[in-house]
Amino acid sequence: MKKAFLVCGFCALIFSAACSGKKTDSLPVEYSRILKSDSRSGEPTHRWFYFTDAGFKEIDVPRNAPKVQKKPWTEAVRITSSVLIDGTGYFFVNKLGLLVCPPASGMQKEGIASKTLLVKNPDFFSDFAAGSLFGIDNVPVFNLYTNSIFASREKNGSDSAEREKSDAVLIGYDKENRDFFPLLYRKDFPRTGKAELRELFFIDDMWYVLLKETGEQRTDFYAYSFDTPEAFTGMLRKNRTAAGTEPVRPNLIFKEIGVHEFRQKIRPLDASFLPGRLKALLEPVPSEVPWYLEYRSDCSLSPRRFVRREHAPNPRQAYAVSEEPYSAAFFEDGTFFFAGTLPMKHVVNEGKTTAFKLPRLSAGYTYSYALIAGSTLFAAWEETAFFETGRSGFVAVNLEKILYESED
Repeated sequence: MKKAFLVCGFCALIFSAACSGKKTDSLPVEYSRILKSDSRSGEPTHRWFYFTDAGFKEIDVPRNAPKVQKKPWTEAVRITSSVLIDGTGYFFVNKLGLLVCPPASGMQKEGIASKTLLVKNPDFFSDFAAGSLFGIDNVPVFNLYTNSIFASREKNGSDSAEREKSDAVLIGYDKENRDFFPLLYRKDFPRTGKAELRELFFIDDMWYVLLKETGEQRTDFYAYSFDTPEAFTGMLRKNRTAAGTEPVRPNLIFKEIGVHEFRQKIRPLDASFLPGRLKALLEPVPSEVPWYLEYRSDCSLSPRRFVRREHAPNPRQAYAVSEEPYSAAFFEDGTFFFAGTLPMKHVVNEGKTTAFKLPRLSAGYTYSYALIAGSTLFAAWEETAFFETGRSGFVAVNLEKILYESED
């Protein structure tokens, strides 16, 4: 658990690799400083967790988690998206539920991530694939979709109420009661017959949806934009749960658009449109390194996506988050960038970008979504093989120890 995040001489190594043009397993980047991961108090700086069919458990390293049958990524237990709302981090875990990471100091009484919990509901999650997380009206909202290639859309069983509940495609999370409530059903969209929800995005205060309709001879796709004139989650929840009344169809304003227009709307922006803070944060990354970045801020309703060198092969997947006191970015190889300050702490490295590296994962494993809750960095990991996923989980990192004890 005390494995070092970085090794001495790493900067020299990546400079020589960049100059020679040779490929390396690590992201070629100039580090502003070398940071240590071991704590002088002898306490671990990070803890690993893996997902089970019922929740999550701690493990020493990911490769020692119990083996599971590899499944297509839409059917496997894995983190598919994240959102940050009022300092609390939320991860959407496919087939299980919502992983809630409250903001807390790394010096928690019961250790790193001791306040993290997984909220489950098999009625919603077991038969559908997890989509994206949104922060709408300060409420975590997520969509579900059907992958007809690997799973049947219809829920087994004859209970019509259960089938109706399982047909929900947009769901909100009740933070007080730790429960879920449906917002939209498949029947609320146009072409309600055999149409399946394929993609759903929220961009510039407008929803964009792609529906798929499979016939005997052909498969058609239909794209729409839609909006509501009222507060979204409040209006929908009131209509769906009004006591003694039949739930009414929401007042949604749909406009059919072409599939090409849909693709253009959801297309990631060029890196030149990055917010100034992120540009400064990622300045150490050499310009020849291509990447695809998903950015979340604490007040954002949905992720913003950016790409550098769009048509270059093998772009690095990255995730960026920011709040008023800091900005941070995390790459799939475990490279982490930080600028700013943690709660109740001074500014790190005089405000300049600081970088460190999470422990190297075994071959066949990769990092994915990441966010910061309080002073804890949460990063997802998973075992991958082409289009399939095996073991998966997350690591919780005590950023206080990493960023501040190294300065002493």
